[in-house]
Amino acid sequence: MASEVVIEYSNMTDINGPTEGWTEETDIVKYEYGIASNTRKAYLDLYVANKGHDHESTYTRYQRIRARDRTQSTCMFLGRILNVYPEDFGQILRLQCEDYSHELSGRIVTSNYTTGGPFTRASLSAQIVSDYCWGPGTSIPSAAFDASGGGAITRDYRGSRYTALDIISMLAEEDTWAVGVGKGYEFFV
Repeated sequence: MASEVVIEYSNMTDINGPTEGWTEETDIVKYEYGIASNTRKAYLDLYVANKGHDHESTYTRYQRIRARDRTQSTCMFLGRILNVYPEDFGQILRLQCEDYSHELSGRIVTSNYTTGGPFTRASLSAQIVSDYCWGPGTSIPSAAFDASGGGAITRDYRGSRYTALDIISMLAEEDTWAVGVGKGYEFFV
């Protein structure tokens, strides 16, 4: 039976290159996913079978990697490989990965979102991710968020000293999960 979680790696070799494609890793021995208590950063430790050293050229530092739910295609983790370590005499590769949310936690938002709107909370969150994350393909389609109520909004964050992650968290708190309805914002940044 197939795993409910799909781990995929990016095949993009040039940030100015063609559209990014993703390849599913099928030789997973195990993976560990969590949030570090000291930094609040999400991490993924991935262990890949490397018999015959066939995966050593597949993975590089800073390569993009993601984990998603197989049935719903919800992205649970999107980040970069920080380190690649051979273990067990090279028969297993250990990939240490860090989520992109750390990038949002270090970026102070200085933008005025009163023009170009009005925005929904979902589209404003997606715009902030697009504006404050480095690299191509970092935007999140607003369809990735539930389009629940709250109406159109505009915001001016100039001089606020809030990080992008702070603002996305505040936007999520403004539109809480409605019990029994099953709608609200599910922010997978």
